[in-house]
Amino acid sequence: MVDVDRWEIAQARRQHRCLNSTMDFVALLSNKRMLLVDAKFRVETNELNSSFIQDIKAKLVYTKPLFYTHLPIHEKVILLFQTKKVEQCRNRIRRLMNNKSNIEVMDIAYFYEKYII
Repeated sequence: MVDVDRWEIAQARRQHRCLNSTMDFVALLSNKRMLLVDAKFRVETNELNSSFIQDIKAKLVYTKPLFYTHLPIHEKVILLFQTKKVEQCRNRIRRLMNNKSNIEVMDIAYFYEKYII
């Protein structure tokens, strides 16, 4: 796994520039694809709106080019939420994206089970 936020902080310091929004981390899957993940543990369900979706898309626009030159990017983007909020967040994001989402919502336990083990 690569902590993209930490990497971006180091790059911004070296280049004397402002930070760009990035996904929180990238995981290398066994099929040699990069999986982009953003942890949203402090986000409340009432904060999930079109502005939230635009922020996620902006993070993708900056983060994808950092990695796709090395390996292909997985088609799904993972958003991690607190276990008790996962179902509400999943439904809300699906509605905001008109059921055409490449965003997969889950908690950390399911992420670990599905992608790490």
